[in-house]
Amino acid sequence: MGEVYPLPGVGDTFDDVRDGGRRMRVSVYADRGMVVLSLWSGVSCRASFRLAAADAERLRALLESPAATAPEPPVSSCG
Repeated sequence: MGEVYPLPGVGDTFDDVRDGGRRMRVSVYADRGMVVLSLWSGVSCRASFRLAAADAERLRALLESPAATAPEPPVSSCG
């Protein structure tokens, strides 16, 4: 990947539920009109995605939707 920069004033990191070695970094660059999502394995950036700031609201709405926050129904062990 490219050079690693410190998180901007607005940003955060999130651990992957599978293990502690994987993380997602979210960096907001309001001056550039984008949000960068980068996927990390240890200290190595494995992938990045530049999301237009205009689409960030749509992503937020999706994550807050009832379907995204509702628990999954239990799976029957028979039949």
